[in-house]
Amino acid sequence: MHARDVSLTLSVQDDSSILNHIPATVIDMADTRNPAYVLVRVDAGGVLLLARITHRSCDNLALEPGSRVYAQIKSVALLS
Repeated sequence: MHARDVSLTLSVQDDSSILNHIPATVIDMADTRNPAYVLVRVDAGGVLLLARITHRSCDNLALEPGSRVYAQIKSVALLS
């Protein structure tokens, strides 16, 4: 699974095409080679996931280590 296949929300989204959502906690964030994106590492019940989101989304969600989020994972990422 790629970081681009994982999005983050603050609550469960029932009106999304992404049907897989897992409660998680933000561990840390790191800049990427592309200045528009940030990599967010989350702990989803002992499983580490990476989400690549924009800096704008990171700011809008007010993410910081310890933030509780839901990781949304695209089904196609799980099938490949």
